[in-house]
Amino acid sequence: ERRFHVDFFGRDIAEHCDALVDELGIKDFVNFCNQSSTIEEEYRKHNLMIIPSLWEGFPNVLSEAMCCGLPALGSRVSDIPYIMEDGKNGYIFNPKDVDDMAEKIIKYLDLDAQTKWKMGKHSEALSSARFLKKSFLDQYLRLIND
Repeated sequence: ERRFHVDFFGRDIAEHCDALVDELGIKDFVNFCNQSSTIEEEYRKHNLMIIPSLWEGFPNVLSEAMCCGLPALGSRVSDIPYIMEDGKNGYIFNPKDVDDMAEKIIKYLDLDAQTKWKMGKHSEALSSARFLKKSFLDQYLRLIND
């Protein structure tokens, strides 16, 4: 039997989901958290970021989690597939296909600790290469100078 705990962060999500959590009998596995002004500390308490968005622009939450060394599971929408590397720092799924999302969660949970650690390190490396100020400025300057 697989057991894990999910913390949801976001605006007023609990008020929309409390009844469903009770109905499904999963209250012991789910926690709804308030927004945090110390989000880096929250990322570092967790093992995985899941971003199941149906639409996004550039998801800061994903880049922040990657900077903190978290592997990620993300929707195949907007910029998420460009930010992540499927199979290297996590997995991409179809957000309208619950089975696909569940398969990717199970696939991640079945990985050994070393592979999960490597995915986290790959997230850190990707975020350093893409999102740190110097990297971002270098990429921007290359873009406008070419």
